[in-house]
Amino acid sequence: MEKEITDLKEKMVEYDNIYNEGNNDGYNPYRDKIIVIQDRIFDAKDVTWTKEVTINRRKEWKEWVLANNENGKVDGKLVSTKINEQGWNIQQLKEAVEKHNL
Repeated sequence: MEKEITDLKEKMVEYDNIYNEGNNDGYNPYRDKIIVIQDRIFDAKDVTWTKEVTINRRKEWKEWVLANNENGKVDGKLVSTKINEQGWNIQQLKEAVEKHNL
């Protein structure tokens, strides 16, 4: 979805340059599409990161880090592999922890 948003933003700028004299005050169909996609992303994150899910994912992450820790560090390749496997990243975990005051 991020690629789709990036592509739409490029089209939005191009449309504004041609039809809205380079500013974003006028109608732009791409702007509406971007808002819809961003809303979907936000809603999906909100549903996925319930308090219970966040607590479990945080616990699993801490256990994984401790198990793969060598001299205070975890190999970046292992972290990338783990993130790809689990489908969420550290930033998302941090945001959910803050949201739920954990």
